[in-house]
Amino acid sequence: MSNYLLPQLLLSQATVDEFIRCYWPLKPFFVSSAVERFDSVFNRSYFDDPINAITRLECPAKLVHQNEKGNCTYTFVPNTVAATAYRMNGRSVCLNNVDRAMTDIGLALENLISELKLPLHVRTSTYCSAYISGQGKGLGKHFDNHEVFVLQLTGKKRWWINQNENVSFPTLNHSAGDPLPQRPEFLQLRGSVSTDMPEEAICIDMVPGSVLFLPRGFWHTTEAIEDSVSLSIGVHVPTWYDLLVTHLQNRLLRFESWRTPVTKAWTSEKDALIAIDQLECMLRELPKDAELGIPEVIISHFGILQ
Repeated sequence: MSNYLLPQLLLSQATVDEFIRCYWPLKPFFVSSAVERFDSVFNRSYFDDPINAITRLECPAKLVHQNEKGNCTYTFVPNTVAATAYRMNGRSVCLNNVDRAMTDIGLALENLISELKLPLHVRTSTYCSAYISGQGKGLGKHFDNHEVFVLQLTGKKRWWINQNENVSFPTLNHSAGDPLPQRPEFLQLRGSVSTDMPEEAICIDMVPGSVLFLPRGFWHTTEAIEDSVSLSIGVHVPTWYDLLVTHLQNRLLRFESWRTPVTKAWTSEKDALIAIDQLECMLRELPKDAELGIPEVIISHFGILQ
């Protein structure tokens, strides 16, 4: 096995360089071809029998619960329970961390990070899940806070995708109809959020061998037209916020003063004023750290983190 995933995903539709230049990580990409090409990367036969995959793979299993609005929640259950729910009712099952149970997929993800020109430590937040769904089951309208590659292994699954006009580059996952998370980007939400996909949403039928790249934040919903098995690879591409916050954390945690617990800042007005004076003094010391605000240092340090 080659374990080089990206060329097998893209096929002749785009070279790796073209994909990175023209699509990654902001524009959806879809390609469909023979599913057998995945065999050069991982052992696809594990998923030929879905029930066997649920029980044999040592992965945490989650049952998908869908309410009348189409919103979904997940519940961790024993794998035997998940297998029974799928066998009896076609319930959707998500197997987490397949890359930990299958070393060939784990190696493929390591190579994927390298192929995408990302720092190697991004691998720690990159994962592969398996979605196993009976006919008619799927997920309601939602978006993810990371980039996603979907590989269809068996059956047919219909996707509807659409650009997110409500919030750009969200930092949390969200399902339409659920209460909005208390995060700054959601407080500035533009427009009301319907639980229905808009008419202009793009419809994509995923069949064995299909691959879909979905940027973070894109609204999407799914329905299994046939019993379906697919792999979902989540990649957390670092943001500018991640770079700065990670750099600040690594610089400030070197100093005992910044690691000291804050205990009395909220006990009285007098203590609050003392805390404010102390923090102002500590902030004035920051410019003495010559590397704190140099862009070259921030980017290079993030690139070599372990």
